[in-house]
Amino acid sequence: MRRRLTVGCGLGVAVLVVAMVPTAEAIKLRDWNGRVKGDPDSFVSFNVAKSDSGVKRVRDVVAGGLAITCDGGIEDEADGVFLEGKFRVRHREFGGRTDATIGGLDPPATFKGRLKRGKRAVGTIRLRGELDPIEHPGVNCRTGRLEWRAKKSPPLLP
Repeated sequence: MRRRLTVGCGLGVAVLVVAMVPTAEAIKLRDWNGRVKGDPDSFVSFNVAKSDSGVKRVRDVVAGGLAITCDGGIEDEADGVFLEGKFRVRHREFGGRTDATIGGLDPPATFKGRLKRGKRAVGTIRLRGELDPIEHPGVNCRTGRLEWRAKKSPPLLP
């Protein structure tokens, strides 16, 4: 994982703030990994798991490098996007609305998709609200409807 490190000293006391920002290396532990269509610097990653009762759900959704447009014509990228929801899979389709976590904020998000044959998945992600709290605090931003594609990763252990 890439770490952003900020060190500030005041009155002889050092303050250390470490923010964990997921990178492509960090998400390889997920079952499904992919990118936003047409954006090689982005990533979308998630797990699919069955509960004890046999219900299949998409969970642990992480995304980054998502192109955003903010009020005032600002264009940037949203990194470190964690979706809090779990999405039930029915007839290979899943999705819905949930909150995203970005730098301690929870803007609304929509995540939809379809598990296809051949270990592939496709779908869309959409975010709006304060999406870049570090660079542009208090500024409303939006991703628009971004199409993503993912493939199932091979198991890490034999």
